[in-house]
Amino acid sequence: ACVLEGTVGGELTLLAGALGGAGYVDGPSSTRFTAPEFLAHDAAGNVYVSGGQTVRKISVSGAVTTLAGLHGPGNAGYLDEVGAAARFTDVQHLVVDRAGTVFVIDVTSGQFANLRAGSPGGAVTTIARSFGSYAGGLAIDASGTLWASHNVLSRGREYLLSRITPAGVVPSVPVSSKGWLAVSPDGTTAYLVPAEGDFSAVLRIDTATGTGSTISATAPPPTDSRSEVGGFCIDGTNQLWLSDRAYNRIWRIPTTGGAGTLAAGQPALTESYLGGWPSAYTAVDGPGASARFWSPRGLSCDDAAGR
Repeated sequence: ACVLEGTVGGELTLLAGALGGAGYVDGPSSTRFTAPEFLAHDAAGNVYVSGGQTVRKISVSGAVTTLAGLHGPGNAGYLDEVGAAARFTDVQHLVVDRAGTVFVIDVTSGQFANLRAGSPGGAVTTIARSFGSYAGGLAIDASGTLWASHNVLSRGREYLLSRITPAGVVPSVPVSSKGWLAVSPDGTTAYLVPAEGDFSAVLRIDTATGTGSTISATAPPPTDSRSEVGGFCIDGTNQLWLSDRAYNRIWRIPTTGGAGTLAAGQPALTESYLGGWPSAYTAVDGPGASARFWSPRGLSCDDAAGR
């Protein structure tokens, strides 16, 4: 129920929300979140959080505001409007461009993935509707080009890496899976973790041809059927970062290949994956292996600040 900020070395501090205290409160302090799931940041260092029916903004000082959508029972829907008048059903992957426009995938109750954009003022517009179901990922490169990993709606197990332009979705290349997505700053290479969460099969994909290769032949241990990706991003030094919701760890994976290294957390299987809820939520700030998480989700890399 909180958002943490960490350095490349793994030092973690609380940015917004409360450790172990779920809720929904905006403001300059005493803010609350309930299961914040996807993260992105803008060029000024503001952080954007999506999950459920809203998109929220955390300023550099830690003040939280709701940019678009309305939280609470009965407020789910699909409406392009401004601020609290806009409606989302299930806001998933999120990225933001240099102008401060936020792009999200909104999954409707029929499981159709829709690309939607929110202006810095909170005006929401739909870019593309029903381009797939359970879209795997969304990323943006340094030029502002938007990329999506998704399936072909009419043929469920055919997957595409697509480029999204102001004119709509441009199918780019067929790929072997959909999944969590990161794209190099120049847009020539995409990195994909299959939706099944197989960390040993991180793929490097040429965005022009679709040619792919596995870059992490040795997975970050432990890897089993309970491992589950919670967030994925690429930093300015061409390192991939990945959070494992089940094992409560943050991994760093080199794009040049080889095994991932532990950046923060320790091996401790989230108790909910074993059929129950934990007796106490664990959230401890600190460097590297001394930090503790409970089901870490959204992850965003800030190139300029090195975090």
